[in-house]
Amino acid sequence: MRMTFVKAPPPDAYQPRQKRSPHHEIARALRNRPGTWARISGHPTRSTACSVASGIRSGQSKGGARAYQPSGAFEARYVTTQDGRHEVYARYIGPRSGEEAR
Repeated sequence: MRMTFVKAPPPDAYQPRQKRSPHHEIARALRNRPGTWARISGHPTRSTACSVASGIRSGQSKGGARAYQPSGAFEARYVTTQDGRHEVYARYIGPRSGEEAR
């Protein structure tokens, strides 16, 4: 899967199923470019995209939970594009004050 850095996610609107993203590699790439949004994955349903984005924000995503810890170190959004693709965008913002990265 190819990751693309963007200024902001596109307006919300739908997407065919794509391969799963390698979470540890994505988290490392995002940490190397703090504050920069990247399209990290596409999903067959909006609810799956929502679940992935939520897991990234909380650091509790399935299959890659530890990659996005500590909780709150990453922002993530899901959108449905005009052509119907469900996409997840994320960026690294650093740990919340008072927390240290693991």
